[in-house]
Amino acid sequence: MANLNVNIPALKLNDGTSIPLVGYGTGTAWFKPNAGGGTDRKLIDAIKSAIKLGYYHLDGAEVYNTEEEIGIAIKESKVSREKLFVTTKVITNIKDIPSAIDTSLKKLQLDYVDLYLIHSPFFASSESDLQSAWAAMERVKAEGKAKSIGVSNYFMPHLVATMKTATVTPSINQIEYHPYLQHGGPNGPLLAYMRKHNIANSAYGPLTAVTKAKPGPCDAAYAELAKKYYVSEGEIALRWCIDQDVVAITTSSKEERLSDYLRAMTFKLNPKENYPWGKKGKESLAATLCAKTPNTGFQIEDNKEYAEMWMGDYPVLPAKDLKTGEELHKIVDENKEQLLGSSGMKKFGGVVPFLPKILSIAKALPLQIHPDKELSDRLHKKDPKKFTDSNHKPEIAIALGPFEVFAGWKHQNDIQALFSVLPPLERFLPEQHAQFNNETLKQICQRILTASDEEIATTQNELARIPREKYGKQAYILDLLPRLQDQYSKEDPGNLVTLLTMNFLSLSAGDAIYVPADAPHAYLSGDIVECMARSNNVLNTGFCPRADRDSIELFTAALTFSPHNTEQVKLGRRTTEKSKNGKTSEYAPPMSEFNMLKTSLKEGEKETIRAIAGPSVLFATSGSGKLMADGQTHDINEGYIFFVGQGTEVGYEASSGLEVYQAYAE
Repeated sequence: MANLNVNIPALKLNDGTSIPLVGYGTGTAWFKPNAGGGTDRKLIDAIKSAIKLGYYHLDGAEVYNTEEEIGIAIKESKVSREKLFVTTKVITNIKDIPSAIDTSLKKLQLDYVDLYLIHSPFFASSESDLQSAWAAMERVKAEGKAKSIGVSNYFMPHLVATMKTATVTPSINQIEYHPYLQHGGPNGPLLAYMRKHNIANSAYGPLTAVTKAKPGPCDAAYAELAKKYYVSEGEIALRWCIDQDVVAITTSSKEERLSDYLRAMTFKLNPKENYPWGKKGKESLAATLCAKTPNTGFQIEDNKEYAEMWMGDYPVLPAKDLKTGEELHKIVDENKEQLLGSSGMKKFGGVVPFLPKILSIAKALPLQIHPDKELSDRLHKKDPKKFTDSNHKPEIAIALGPFEVFAGWKHQNDIQALFSVLPPLERFLPEQHAQFNNETLKQICQRILTASDEEIATTQNELARIPREKYGKQAYILDLLPRLQDQYSKEDPGNLVTLLTMNFLSLSAGDAIYVPADAPHAYLSGDIVECMARSNNVLNTGFCPRADRDSIELFTAALTFSPHNTEQVKLGRRTTEKSKNGKTSEYAPPMSEFNMLKTSLKEGEKETIRAIAGPSVLFATSGSGKLMADGQTHDINEGYIFFVGQGTEVGYEASSGLEVYQAYAE
């Protein structure tokens, strides 16, 4: 048994009620075919065990014939009613819902249920049947016999019919939901309709892919993730629901298994597991370099996307000592003054203040911003599982080859030119826009991001039919539009926000950009060195499924409107006083957390980097040679990564063309 003391997270429904995201179900294995068979003591004890473990959400139904057991278990558990969230459903006595709820409450020994559902729509022979039943449900809520009301097994036509006369929107629709039955996915008609009307999704059968449906195409992914997180495949299945804010209903007669399921509350499936935008197999420089890092055992799979290689002390994915396996943040924590220096400890709080990465990009990353310190602090306090720190995240990106990126805003004149001559864009203009300024731009972004899928697709179809000469110097929009549509969809609002309002840059090796906090950006293609302040906070609103998008209101409210042309986005290189032999240049973004050195050596050339009064992380992206530090000599080849403590001079001697990047703070 896991023996965990964790709280199951809750989801706020459209009526303000909070429902635990995992519920203990009393159907399936506990189902009794008739009501006259007496009470099931095993079920009563199982429910009591579930309650003891913290499963306060109990899911029943009149047709299960288990309401009496739920009532007895609640009474015997002696847990306060306020802690519990009790759901039951009506179908057997659907023609007399007032009597049905009274009967259920009597069996449950309760004055009210937290959630009352119509179990199935298939009793109805007409829309009016659905509407009459829902009107009766609304009366149940009005009388205080149910705090929330909803439906189960409803498809879109059933919801549409119900909503025609509803005065109370269903708070939830409980449906079978798992990777093999996603009802068309987040953008499919059912889930899109539910999202539009703020109807929550509750899943029965969430473990189907790891129980009844084996073998199946998800087997390898479940096994890999279970191994990574040291949990069972069932816990991965539950977490898959939780991370989508889908209420998962599960059950077991075994207390040990229920206890283990609670581990699903202790981790979050990282979207970086297998970014769909990463390059595949050996085409990915991130994967190639990682495979060449000694002692990792990393092997490249040809058909798998590899997007990022991290090289910092951030606890989500920390670097490790290759000899001992100890995580870098622990090494730093135990040797702060020696590795960071007293000034570094005072300035940066005892951590390495930056996070370098290699990114290999095959298609657009999500349209995103990284929140500033004030917003990050608020978000972290509100949702520390999603926003895992309170820091800001300005960043730089250095091209290792051809690199395409959307970053910052176009000049206002260029944006205004498009919206003045392209009629399809008029629908996104605010009513009062005599002056085209940053407030106008913010409202345009918000209108695009909140537009319906149909409106987004229609606009793009109309834009594609406009003659090229109408776009003037921005005719590249017509070239990029089908490419973005193919990568995500014609309904993705990111297509319009990036093409119409943001700078598009096509950079070469050595070119760099700086992205401040709250500035929109979306990397499109290429291999890059990325370095950022030590944070992992992000708000996404485009180039990703709707389920992965964050609050549009929050995103647009946080936007900063600098930079406002391509030259302001670019970050130049300069000579550096850190170099003794003149073989190193420096990228110095306007922030305090880090600078980046780039050393380029031909065969036989040498360089020395003067001691830095703070920590460094250096890594070779190509070539081979020797690294000298603290009187020791080490091999340095592409893929090798070194952490360098403060006050340490570093020397290089190249045996073949050697390129090294060194992020540092002081």
